Amino acid sequence: MQILTAITSKELSLAQNHHILIDTTFLIDAFHYPSQFQEIIDTFHQSNTILTTIDAVKYEFVKGSGSIEKYRKKMEYYSSIINATIPITPPVIDQMHTLASILLKRAGSVSTTDILLLATLMIYSHADGKGKTMYLLSKDRSDIPISLFPIETSMAIDTNDNNCVYSFYFFNTEEYKNILEKRIREEKT
Repeated sequence: MQILTAITSKELSLAQNHHILIDTTFLIDAFHYPSQFQEIIDTFHQSNTILTTIDAVKYEFVKGSGSIEKYRKKMEYYSSIINATIPITPPVIDQMHTLASILLKRAGSVSTTDILLLATLMIYSHADGKGKTMYLLSKDRSDIPISLFPIETSMAIDTNDNNCVYSFYFFNTEEYKNILEKRIREEKT
């Protein structure tokens, strides 16, 4: 795993022509530290990277705004960053239920938004059938099982208040198949 301090052409090849599924943590930090995040966001937008997310992330991002004015500012900021919102479809819901049973057995509790993000990544990560087409960008390592969602690379962003380390996660289809096969064997016994 490699840690990035800025996006360079070498690391940009990971995101270029791919979809990056954005977690709430990235939006919150980018909103609070726009000068530190804007260059990275601009680089994504200029490189045919599609920044996407789900409605649950948008709602988490704007909740607690405190005023209509701050809500509007957050919605404008959201619209300036996110290129597309992926709908929660029946296949995502089905995947969410299977994933929730796996994760709850291992971790105890995982937020609904995190499970929806991971299920979305599972459905769309190999959409073209040729390889990884989507990554999840998040700094929330506690709710993401690394065996199912390994880290491709990470980038550190210094906000002057702290260092934010964001990782690019992908879906490990082979490990998922192994887990499902193991569950089937356990249910038969």
